[in-house]
Amino acid sequence: MKFFPKIWKFVLTKIKILLGIGERMFRFGKRSIVKQGGSFMISLPMQWVKSWDPHVNSVMIEMDSENKLRITASGTCHENIVY
Repeated sequence: MKFFPKIWKFVLTKIKILLGIGERMFRFGKRSIVKQGGSFMISLPMQWVKSWDPHVNSVMIEMDSENKLRITASGTCHENIVY
């Protein structure tokens, strides 16, 4: 019986995508993680950076309960801009 709810979750997710409900995810491929001193760095996708407002000079990084990162462009007037 555990399998049944997983199928419905999958079906509902596909219906939401087809109807345009919920968030859309753009995939930019894999990124290498580079150790630099005491930090780790990744490169940002060029298409994403070019879509920013010219006043954007930093990013906010948040982690959810599933260890997924959300990177948000941040403006100079302390206002977050989500793309």
